[in-house]
Amino acid sequence: MKICKFETVLELSQWTADFICKSAEVCIKEKGFFTIVFSGGSSPSKLYSLLSTYEYASRMNWGKTYIFWSDERFVEHEDDNSNYKLAYEQFLSKASIRESHVFPIPVSGTPAESAELYEEQIKKFFKKKTLCSPDTTPVFDIVLLGMGGDGHIASLFPKSPALDEKQKLVVAVKAPLYAPSRDRISLTFKLINNAKDIIMLIPGKEKQKLIKQLASGVGNIKIPAQMVRNTDNTYLLIDNDYS
Repeated sequence: MKICKFETVLELSQWTADFICKSAEVCIKEKGFFTIVFSGGSSPSKLYSLLSTYEYASRMNWGKTYIFWSDERFVEHEDDNSNYKLAYEQFLSKASIRESHVFPIPVSGTPAESAELYEEQIKKFFKKKTLCSPDTTPVFDIVLLGMGGDGHIASLFPKSPALDEKQKLVVAVKAPLYAPSRDRISLTFKLINNAKDIIMLIPGKEKQKLIKQLASGVGNIKIPAQMVRNTDNTYLLIDNDYS
């Protein structure tokens, strides 16, 4: 895991935006398209705003870019708790990206039905783009992740049965009582850890102890974020509030 430290959240977000633009250019040149998975929570807020500016948007080939989500709260996309709504208001509504290139997590029927539908959508997309077998685990180019105060990533919480899921790519989960919107849908580690690059955006001083545990791999109780693969293509981005 590569640990990258920045003076400010703005610099952290600028580095990420630049990484996304460069990765998109390479992927589109090599295989004709680029995929990115957006995270939930507030961590990518500044990044979304940057991507909507001319400086970065002009470097992106939106016609060959496809956007997915790591997790979603089981609420309408217009709800203030929706991960999709945050991305839409700060980025998607300002970017010239086709609606057909955006894959929000469905929130109809039951959480389990929506999770199954999203997995089918992901498999169908990659089968069409790469002619891969339906049994082949898809490879996203970039997966963006944040980390909650309890060490959860996406909607994979401590002690959740979803942490040990080995077959499914997307699951319905029940968040702990302290979390808003307990019914959620999340990508699993089987899919997350298969990405080409993983970027963990964890600014702020309130998570210092968890960041130290994540960076060192040492802790009394293992947190979900430690289950993110530890390779040179996994980036842990922190700001100067961490010491």
